[in-house]
Amino acid sequence: MRQIAISSILTIIFICGSAAPSSSQPKAENGNSRSLTLTMSPINQRVLLLEPIALKFGLENKTAKPLSLREGLSLHTIKLSIKKPNGEVFVANQLSGLSGPRSLAGRRKVVAPGQSGNWIELLEYKLYRYFGEAGEYRINAQYDNGDSVLSTGWVALIVERPSSENQAAYQFLSKFKGVDSGVFTLATSANRAEFLGKFPNTPYSDYVRYFTAKSHVGKDNEKAKMHFRMLEGKLNFALVDDVKKELQAMSPKESNE
Repeated sequence: MRQIAISSILTIIFICGSAAPSSSQPKAENGNSRSLTLTMSPINQRVLLLEPIALKFGLENKTAKPLSLREGLSLHTIKLSIKKPNGEVFVANQLSGLSGPRSLAGRRKVVAPGQSGNWIELLEYKLYRYFGEAGEYRINAQYDNGDSVLSTGWVALIVERPSSENQAAYQFLSKFKGVDSGVFTLATSANRAEFLGKFPNTPYSDYVRYFTAKSHVGKDNEKAKMHFRMLEGKLNFALVDDVKKELQAMSPKESNE
C-alpha cells in the first residue's frame, strides 16, 4: 500500500500584522536581527503520548528598518531544545522528514519595519523519541540568523498517558512508531481508515482524519471535503483555520456566495 507524502511538520498559516512587505520595500539590514522577537507557545499545553503537538510561533520586527533572515523561518530551520521530565536536556535538530520551507512563513526572508505575524507548526516527527515518556517538559526554540540567535524562551508542555478509553487507540498508533519518521504520516490509507472505524472519537482521531483529508486533496477532492467538513466545526481543533482554508480553496464558488 502506498504511503502518503505529507510533511511531518506542517506550517499551517501566517498572519501578517502592520507594515506588510511590498515590491517597493527598502533593502533589509543584514545586522541587528537581534531586534527581531521570536515567540512560541503550545496550542494545547496538555497532550497525550503520540498526540501531534501544535506550536504557535510569532515573529516581530520592533525597529524602524527592514530586517533580514538568513534562511526562511520554519521548523525546517529551527532547533528545539527539550528538557525532559528527568531533567535531561537535548537539542532536536531534525524536526521534519522533508527539507525546505513549505509555506509563506517558511519563505519569508525580510521582515518589514513594525511587522508582526504568527503561524502554527504541527510537530508529528519522532514524537516517540522526543516526547516518549509522560511528564512535564520544557521546550525552547532557537533560530541561528548568523549575526544573532533568536530564542523563544522556555515554555511548559505536559505529556500525559492515555486514559483507559484511549489506550487501545494509542496501542494501534504505537505499531508505527518503530519507523524513523512520523506515526501519522507513515500510516497508509488503509491504516487510517481502520483507525477511524475503530476509534472515531479519541484525541488522536481528528489528526488522523486531517491527514486523511490532506492525502485526498488534488486526487479526490470530494473525499477530502467529506473529512474536512467533519473537522470544520471543531473550534478546539488546533488546525481548524487550515481546515476552513482548504475547504474554501476546493469550493471557491460556494465560499463566495
